[in-house]
Amino acid sequence: MSCNAIRTRSPYRYDGIHWDPPAAERHVWRHERPPRPPALRVYEAHVGMSSEEPKVASYTEFKDTVRVYQRRVCVSVIVRAAGRGA
Repeated sequence: MSCNAIRTRSPYRYDGIHWDPPAAERHVWRHERPPRPPALRVYEAHVGMSSEEPKVASYTEFKDTVRVYQRRVCVSVIVRAAGRGA
């Protein structure tokens, strides 16, 4: 099943379309769903504070250092700490 909106000729109106394909055209999953972890491992991420140096870190620095650590310890949820304007 799929739902999407298609813009009509009027600049501010949309029409919703519901598509329910026949069984022969539906998606077939090739792999089983991975098992649910026994518990969530939550990591609160402060991108700008992720550097050991006294500076504001970039996302690239965060990705190259902190994300590697998070993958290694099997973090399953990342909470992005947002400041004003984010």
